[in-house]
Amino acid sequence: MSNLQDELISKLISLASVNTSANTKSGETLNMIVDGLFMTLEPADDTAIQAQIDKISAALKDVDVKVFQGDSEDIKSLKSLLFFGLKGIAIYARKSRLMGQKDEEVDDFFYESLSAIARDLNAEELFPIVLHSGAVALKSMELLCKARPDSLSGFDASRVGEAIRKGNIRHIFAIMGRDSSQEGVSYYRELAKEAPKDTVILTFACNEHRFDDLNLGEIDGIARLSNLEQCGCAYDALQVAVGLSKALECTLEELPMSFFLSLYEQKAVCTLLALLYLGISSIHLGPALPDFISRNVFEMLVEKFDIMPTTAPGEDLWSILG
Repeated sequence: MSNLQDELISKLISLASVNTSANTKSGETLNMIVDGLFMTLEPADDTAIQAQIDKISAALKDVDVKVFQGDSEDIKSLKSLLFFGLKGIAIYARKSRLMGQKDEEVDDFFYESLSAIARDLNAEELFPIVLHSGAVALKSMELLCKARPDSLSGFDASRVGEAIRKGNIRHIFAIMGRDSSQEGVSYYRELAKEAPKDTVILTFACNEHRFDDLNLGEIDGIARLSNLEQCGCAYDALQVAVGLSKALECTLEELPMSFFLSLYEQKAVCTLLALLYLGISSIHLGPALPDFISRNVFEMLVEKFDIMPTTAPGEDLWSILG
């Protein structure tokens, strides 16, 4: 991340904090926040970033809020988890707003979360805000899917549920992760290849990260490998779980379904927080964990949600299926 992006982030946090304290929230301010967050997602034009900084600085009138100063490693980790999740929410919210879909709860959370990052909060105060971001993430995904109703084509929850009831499908693996661009790292491809023949693999990835070239056959006419993602709405994966739980008349926790997730991008952090909000536990994270998650924060996630780091595909399959 460039120094300009760091400066922009500081300005965004200041803008949200000042307007929250003064109760002067506006559509113009919100647009500056969402657009600014979007600029921090990937390398952007320095001229555009500087223009955004100047625009926010003019609105702040020289008021500035210092962030992350004096925070412990674990507080920085929780604030980073919140911030990266918020950047993911910004992706969905910005696309939804361009399509005419807005939500007051989502809009307000940009102020609430950025203001929380600026405040001197302890872990007990900060963690509930991090978890609440999952509810907002879910709402932001739902907004985008409403604006773009082409999701989940080809998935029949009742048909899959019937195959599960008959015992023909033993387990479903929902892969919301992707393999690293590093040469030789192909955890998810190997996971799909090694999965037993009575299991189904659902992937939620953009074209460049799919492995549709694998021919894994069918179970009762149901493809063992299907990609359901329309590239940008991980809400699809959550809807699959909800649809199956209704078809099988069970809770999400009782589903014979495991979630795998990599945290290479902000949308993935947003997805993780949404899954945790729904109470889905035993999520497998990997193949690498991000540096911003401290050891203590990760242990907290393990304790509360049974989060598990991935190991080797065969070992993880054995731990799930026995």
